[in-house]
Amino acid sequence: PHNIDALAFWQDLLVAGKRIPATGGSDFHQKNRRRHGRPSNRLFAGARTMTDLLAAVRAGRNVVSFSVDDLTAEPADTSLPMFGDVVATTSPVAVRFDGLVRGDEIRVVTERGIVQQEPATTGCQVLESHIDGRFVRFEVWHGETPKLFTNPIYSN
Repeated sequence: PHNIDALAFWQDLLVAGKRIPATGGSDFHQKNRRRHGRPSNRLFAGARTMTDLLAAVRAGRNVVSFSVDDLTAEPADTSLPMFGDVVATTSPVAVRFDGLVRGDEIRVVTERGIVQQEPATTGCQVLESHIDGRFVRFEVWHGETPKLFTNPIYSN
């Protein structure tokens, strides 16, 4: 429930015009918790230097997965916008998702909320969209459970 609340809070900030990149993390304080969270941040950085990694985080060039499974998302082509980019309105975007399983659903999210939902039909799927507002970002859910989200691609 906290993850869903955090996603909704971040969406509200984005709708309000804030350009705040999101990352995933975990915190553990209580002895009676059954397990520690296992989020994964997949960064798109120029190199594996601390400077480049931090620059990628600041720019929103990452995808957050709620576990260390093999679910990934990245632009379908190197000529397409990267997460965190600012591009012209109506620019095409296409994201390739790998590691999808039966029951997963890919969602396209803008300032209007969820504008497109596609069920996973194969383990690897490309979802094409375009920017027709202030931002577009993507989420993967399995039923009521969030599995992955991207940072937005913004329009100028």
